[in-house]
Amino acid sequence: MKNNDELTASTLKALVELGGSGSIYEINYKVYEIMKLSNDILEIPHNSDRRSEVDYKLSWSRTYFKKYGLIKFYSWDLGTVESRYRCE
Repeated sequence: MKNNDELTASTLKALVELGGSGSIYEINYKVYEIMKLSNDILEIPHNSDRRSEVDYKLSWSRTYFKKYGLIKFYSWDLGTVESRYRCE
């Protein structure tokens, strides 16, 4: 399993590669691609949760970025990098 720092950095990289915004599904899928995560890793369940361990940790990465104002979610599943942090 990848460590939390790698997942967090890849979450931000995914948002940048998606043009600054994306749904949770799009962000997660892009992280899978960036990190070249195997199906074996992606299928590890998180305790009794329906999510995988990777998806659980990625949700904490997004929470971290929301807490510090780096990203904002305009609906339950659409996140965007705050404009003051975009490199345009």
